[in-house]
Amino acid sequence: MTKVRESNFELLRLVVMAMIVIHHGIVRGIGVMSMVQDCNYQSISELCKWGGVNCFVIIAVNVFILISGYFSIKLKLSKVLSIIFQTFFYTFLLITIPFLIYKYYLDAVVSLFIFSHSYYWFIPDYIFLMLFSPMLNLFHEHLTKRQNLWFCIFLLLTSCYLGFVWKNEINEGGYCLYQFITMYYIGRTIRVYEISIPSWKCIIGYFMFVVLNIILFVFLIKIDAFQQAWQITNYNNPLIVFAAISFFLLFKNIKLKSKLINTLAKSTLAIYLISSSKLEDFYFNFVANQWNTNGDFAAVVSLIAFVIIFFVIAFLVDPIQRKINQKVINRICAKVS
Repeated sequence: MTKVRESNFELLRLVVMAMIVIHHGIVRGIGVMSMVQDCNYQSISELCKWGGVNCFVIIAVNVFILISGYFSIKLKLSKVLSIIFQTFFYTFLLITIPFLIYKYYLDAVVSLFIFSHSYYWFIPDYIFLMLFSPMLNLFHEHLTKRQNLWFCIFLLLTSCYLGFVWKNEINEGGYCLYQFITMYYIGRTIRVYEISIPSWKCIIGYFMFVVLNIILFVFLIKIDAFQQAWQITNYNNPLIVFAAISFFLLFKNIKLKSKLINTLAKSTLAIYLISSSKLEDFYFNFVANQWNTNGDFAAVVSLIAFVIIFFVIAFLVDPIQRKINQKVINRICAKVS
């Protein structure tokens, strides 16, 4: 009988992807980003409400990188090529072809440059993280527990203090490789030293950091500090970082085994690639229309509905992609070796 591996982190991957889809819908569909950037005073109450909801899901990317650090990336050519192929597959299918249909030929060609002009900001940084991972793993192994903890503190201070507070170019907004390295190293440290916190403390920690972030966001909006309020959503905001760590540690405590969850989690990255493709235009327009026409409840239903839609598309299409991917990558690796 085949042993079923633990599914708590596989479930967490799926939850994180749902959070990312909802986050994008709130920011671009509901229009929190434009409300902030346009200093729309007529929308202050809506901005505070939806900006507050966004604070609950903005932790997703940090959590995803924590998972990578916890399990440690084992760098292999096949893994790097697999992610590149997967990105090309969905880029060509859902971005390049739509551009060609509407005769945006230059945009169609440029969309395939996934390291310099990718629709997916996350992918290049994650691939670079993979390439850095052997050095990070080796560095971690050669330090003592005390030294590793101090290095985590150093990374956090650099990201959160220099980057978030003072907008230093090393990590101005958290959308960069340095932020990924920070979260990866923290995840690795949690695994190696078996850092664990009771679930009830994790829940309190998550809600405490999120609520503090909401209060700060609303306060800045109320005093017309719109630009600073938008910066509160940066991934290197320490409140977001510690909310992400609390959420991660909560799922670490869960005991769960499920073949179904493990199978579905294989399509985690596909959910991101599909939901962030040209399909997002329809997603955002639909959510905006429902919100403007039928109010908050219709917007919430729309957000949840599209999470389900993107998940179903990924679960149906990605097994095909994986089969093609495996054949292509096996041939390339065979020739290289």
